[in-house]
Amino acid sequence: MVLQSLLDLIFPPRCVVTGRPGSVLHPDVVVGFAAVGTCAQCDQEGRVLCQLCYGAEPAFEWVHSGFLYEGDLRAAIHALKYKNRRDAARPLASTLSKPSLPQDAVLVAVPLAAGRLADRGYNQAYLLAQELATRWALPLLPPEALARVRETDTQVGLDRQQRRANLHEAFTADAALVAGKPAVLVDDVCTTGATLDVCAHALRKAGASAVFAVTLARTP
Repeated sequence: MVLQSLLDLIFPPRCVVTGRPGSVLHPDVVVGFAAVGTCAQCDQEGRVLCQLCYGAEPAFEWVHSGFLYEGDLRAAIHALKYKNRRDAARPLASTLSKPSLPQDAVLVAVPLAAGRLADRGYNQAYLLAQELATRWALPLLPPEALARVRETDTQVGLDRQQRRANLHEAFTADAALVAGKPAVLVDDVCTTGATLDVCAHALRKAGASAVFAVTLARTP
């Protein structure tokens, strides 16, 4: 901590969005994040998707997202994922309010494909989950709790059904770690909910008592 403080004094951190010195994510940037608000269909605050709105009997109870994936938040998440700005995980996680969860809930990060993990060197969802575990006082399960066992094509440009087909049997969960526990999936962005649904199915198959999901953002 002392060394980090000294380094910050000599080399002040710069905002991942504006480049301004002083903080990793400038407060003026955070103020501009567009909150999700309430679900247009079920009117549940912050709920992007619930079982009623998803329309296909998903394995998750609901997906809770903080903001819309646009503007400065999109730039900040891009920096976290593709520009090695791992330091952005903490301030980004701090913007998320804790939804109502079971007291014995455990956090589970959505895994990256092995190839992407090797190229990037880290899983941004796991970094976010680590920060949320500290802030929300919830245990974080190790990466092997939910693993991606099959490489998949990029999800960009695919609709929900295409994404589900692309991700079919791509994940497996460790029953020894998740059985009997309410699991909370953590990811950076929810687009159609397909990835979260497939992950939730793997967790339920391994015996998780319920599955919820939390993401920083959802696509507009």
